[in-house]
Amino acid sequence: MAKASRTSRHVEIERKFGVPEHGGLPSFDGMAGVVARTENLPAQFLEAVYFDTARRDLAANRIALRRRTGGTDAGWHLKLPSADGASADARTEFHAALCDEIPDELRDIVLAIVRDRLLLPVARIVNNRVVTLLYGADGSAVAEFCDDHVSASRLDADGMAEAEQQWREWELELLDAGVEDATALLDRLTNRVRDAGGTPAAHGSKLAKVLGDTTPQRPEPSADPVHRAVSEQVAALLQWDRAVRADADDAVHQMRVTIRQIRSLLQASEDEFGLTDDATILTELRELAGVLGIARDAEVLAERYRDALDALAPEMVRGPVRERLVDGGWRRYQAGLNRSLKAMRSPRYFRLLDALDVVVVTVPPPDEEYPHATITSGYKRVSRKARAAAAAADELELDDALHRTRKAAKRLRYVAAATGQPAVADRAKAIQSLLGDHQDSVVSRLHLLDEATAAYVAGEDTFTYGVLCQQEEELALRCRGQLGDALKALRRSVRAAR
Repeated sequence: MAKASRTSRHVEIERKFGVPEHGGLPSFDGMAGVVARTENLPAQFLEAVYFDTARRDLAANRIALRRRTGGTDAGWHLKLPSADGASADARTEFHAALCDEIPDELRDIVLAIVRDRLLLPVARIVNNRVVTLLYGADGSAVAEFCDDHVSASRLDADGMAEAEQQWREWELELLDAGVEDATALLDRLTNRVRDAGGTPAAHGSKLAKVLGDTTPQRPEPSADPVHRAVSEQVAALLQWDRAVRADADDAVHQMRVTIRQIRSLLQASEDEFGLTDDATILTELRELAGVLGIARDAEVLAERYRDALDALAPEMVRGPVRERLVDGGWRRYQAGLNRSLKAMRSPRYFRLLDALDVVVVTVPPPDEEYPHATITSGYKRVSRKARAAAAAADELELDDALHRTRKAAKRLRYVAAATGQPAVADRAKAIQSLLGDHQDSVVSRLHLLDEATAAYVAGEDTFTYGVLCQQEEELALRCRGQLGDALKALRRSVRAAR
């Protein structure tokens, strides 16, 4: 393992251009609010070695990992597409100090992609760069124009250089991604580069040009909507994996939702994916969602109690109840997050991701009418669970039956959304949300009883726990009372979809 080093992160916004065979450099003179300066900027000699797996997993996901020497930012760089994918010009870059081995914290960011496969040198790029700094009206540097003379080679399995490529390119990069009207400024600078004969580069990055056709192409989206939805959610899983590792806001919840969505879609179309109810992949997805659920449930309860206590009159909050319910919830969240991260760094998790890769490229059987058959069977499952809830003999059996109804509605929602039935998806989501609130109240009441008991043993006032329990009971009753109308609305939407 490489020694951990401190990392920094910033958003890189840049454009690359092909250089005309004859002609001078672009001129930025006379641009309103922009001053170009080249003084005290000697040519930079940059040498970078890029790393990837043998099957080019990083390159296939438009990710670059390099060790660069020379210039002002020597060190390890990890570049990823922008989080929302909205801008082709923007990339998120992580930087770590120069060291011999790949820093663990950079590897961890892309661990769901590389898994336990070796990261090997795949390319070496040498760049002789001349930089022109562009300053704004306030005297601060806002962008730089780079004139790059590049020499690059792919590296074989033994680290030996293959046929060398040489080319020249220009690059525009904003130095402050948060600058006002960043896109407009970049467009104005781009116009000057085009005036000098520059053309948009045919390659997205120097690495992409070097690797060429050795980078695997992503499979074409399936014509079947369920298969296409599964593929999209597996891609989303990799994104949320990265967010969980960064402890981003709501990331655990979204990763768990994504896992459940994949599982629901696979369960709804088991035959098409060659799966059965007891398939290992379904079990692994369920258990991974369960591990994430430890952190997510603690997060939900902490936020729930925080809001409930804030809404009570001060005299209704007695004893150290906030410390037990809110602060304790966040401690449990952190412990659950650590447990989730441990699972997400395990070979077991990597093998699940491998299995999902196979599912994504599974070819569905031809000539199947997925939307109607899948929605009909999904609705029947919801109806059966709802009837079982109506026939429940006691409170415990009712709570369990309603929880099962919620899960059936969730599966139907995902399939309806994937197969282009938004009305059915919306009605199923309403039931899922309604019974989700009911299940949260069930879990909350059990937790409140445990905490009240601990408070009583410690000699603390337990009045507030009783108040909160009563509120949760009233919420559960409201949810049950609204279920009938929600089920009728779902039935009408399913009939309309047939």
